[in-house]
Amino acid sequence: MRITRGAISLTVFLFFIVSTPGLSQAAGDEFADGAHQFIQTLADRAVNSLAGDKNSSAEQQKRFRKLLNDNFDVRLLGKWALGRHWRKATKIERAEYLAQFEEFLIATYSKRFRQLTTEKINVASATSRSSRLAIVHSRLIRESNKPVRIDWRVAYPRGKYKIVDIIVEGISMLQTQRSEFGSVIRQNGGKVSGLTAALHDKTESLKKRRK
Repeated sequence: MRITRGAISLTVFLFFIVSTPGLSQAAGDEFADGAHQFIQTLADRAVNSLAGDKNSSAEQQKRFRKLLNDNFDVRLLGKWALGRHWRKATKIERAEYLAQFEEFLIATYSKRFRQLTTEKINVASATSRSSRLAIVHSRLIRESNKPVRIDWRVAYPRGKYKIVDIIVEGISMLQTQRSEFGSVIRQNGGKVSGLTAALHDKTESLKKRRK
């Protein structure tokens, strides 16, 4: 498997978060407790705000947009998903990509959060990696299928808990998107604008399916 510079940058970033010297175990445990409560609150909020939502599609997307921006570090997710191509992109290309990346996330995941009327997230425990990074372990309980293991990578940028990755049954959402996005960029001559256009088309296709 070819390791990109973007993947190396992500690894180095996480290494320094995890291995910052002088951090006490108590500080890490305290952060893990806070991250655990953060994910539990998110699960409850998703159920109360989105699950079984009978409002219009526009209202549903509005609610999910707020939930997304309140709880996920969308800019960081977008930057990491772009990998090494982030450095090559112009400021305008980055801005256009990030705007479309957010729309893509909303179109992709808003329906999944609304399905929580028949599903439940059991937040089990949290493991500290440092005083600024924790993995929160949970299971998605479904009525007719076996539980799904979901791990939430939670960081603390700018003084707020934020999700920076979701790992479903051992598969990282971030790494999956990085691989898919890289493939699209290669198919478009290495241009980030090609990915942005593809995300736009995919987003519009998802919206039409829900009308």
